[in-house]
Amino acid sequence: MKVALTLFLAAITSHLAFGQNDYQLFRQGVQYIYESTIDAPTNSRFLGVKVADETCTTLYEGLHHLVEPDSGLLCAQRKPSFAGSEVCHYPDSTLINIGTADQPVIFTLLQTSLLGSQWFLGEWLIDGEMTALMARIDTVQEKTFLGITDSVKYIGLYRQLPNGNLAPANPSATPIAVSKQYGLISTPYLPALLEDGDVLTLAGISNPTAGIQDVSREACFNQQIGDELHVQKLNTVLSTSSYKHVHTTEHLVLTKQWWNIDHTVLYQEFEVMRKIWEDGPDATSDTLFQTEIKDTLVHQYTMLDWLDQQPSSILFEPGDVYSAIDLNTTTLCEITSKYYRYPVYDAGVECALELIDASQGVAYANRAGGPYYNHVGLGGYFVRELKFLKLNDGTVCGTPLDITVNDTAPLPENSFLHVWPNPAREKLYLSTADGVGWQQVKLYPITGQSLQLMPAVAHDGSVDISQLPVGMYSLLATDVKGNIHQARFVKH
Repeated sequence: MKVALTLFLAAITSHLAFGQNDYQLFRQGVQYIYESTIDAPTNSRFLGVKVADETCTTLYEGLHHLVEPDSGLLCAQRKPSFAGSEVCHYPDSTLINIGTADQPVIFTLLQTSLLGSQWFLGEWLIDGEMTALMARIDTVQEKTFLGITDSVKYIGLYRQLPNGNLAPANPSATPIAVSKQYGLISTPYLPALLEDGDVLTLAGISNPTAGIQDVSREACFNQQIGDELHVQKLNTVLSTSSYKHVHTTEHLVLTKQWWNIDHTVLYQEFEVMRKIWEDGPDATSDTLFQTEIKDTLVHQYTMLDWLDQQPSSILFEPGDVYSAIDLNTTTLCEITSKYYRYPVYDAGVECALELIDASQGVAYANRAGGPYYNHVGLGGYFVRELKFLKLNDGTVCGTPLDITVNDTAPLPENSFLHVWPNPAREKLYLSTADGVGWQQVKLYPITGQSLQLMPAVAHDGSVDISQLPVGMYSLLATDVKGNIHQARFVKH
């Protein structure tokens, strides 16, 4: 069913400064996290919103739903956030622009009205006929959510029939439920009200602290000297005609951390105990060990600013490749991490197609840093997973990874390829644990194109990517011993 929406702005007589009012949709400065009922590769499971201490707050754009356009291709559409592109709070009403800045569509909620009150919102064009859209406060009752009990108003959305009666605008849509003290607790996806039955339910709130909390750069790197992490890694190394899988178990203890002078790069030094073994046709048979190794992780802090964006907002916009930012609560001991979902390629006409052999982006976790990733693709396995942590504040989580140390065993001849920073803008650096040199590097844009780039590798192991278009790339690097290593990176 093709649906178009036209709503008209209701007359607002009071334009007082933004303050806290009963049944206000969102409270200023409070982070809200909602969970969606629709699971799709490109869609965020969790959606966030946080309004400023102002009357109106501009929200973000996201990727919403796999749809089937006239071409028959399954794709994602770019739409305003679940709460629209802008939200304005007034003492007796909330205005939501569920359209865009260029083509506004105003949705007005009179959340302070009494039980049974109804009001005209505008008109829907349904199957070629204009139909009046009405809102009504159907119920006011106490409800418990996230361990909080409060009075909740339920606002139903209806279409007006020719005889004057009301029928649900979308039988599968949930009412809008607003708590008296804490704000919106459930809603349909407003910019697609009649297109699907997506139900968004409050999953976390920052004040009072309850449920799932958002992830930020500050929270991810809020680590202390002495914090211990156990990490499991798996990397596939390709040769000309064969392969091997390199498994690595690491115990890492944070011993030092510092910033560069501009406070744009964070360095973390770890003392590492490492166990390495291999399988596959090219594998060696020995289990290898390292102890008392110093390893430094370099975090390009300014390039991790996406960690401060709202869940379900778009990463890498503008450009040809987009990813929706999401939260993951199924990691170690339900520690929340933030990552970006499967990327899509902008194919035009508001359609974004899934990329071939694409992976979900790297993840960073509250109090546990990162990056963490788990990708299985045409090039093999590329995995770095957190399995155990022991923090200075007494937090212990997960099962320790066992390492039986043999100090006499050598390092493996070939170790995993590390590319950094990732994402990158100007230069991309390549390195392995044994410092091997490079014969050749090939770059393949992950956009379905056949374009192959072969940049030169500088003496410091860097590749100039400053002229590359924004997007995601696959990298194949051949070292001086003839081994082929594969990695993926994002060009900002």
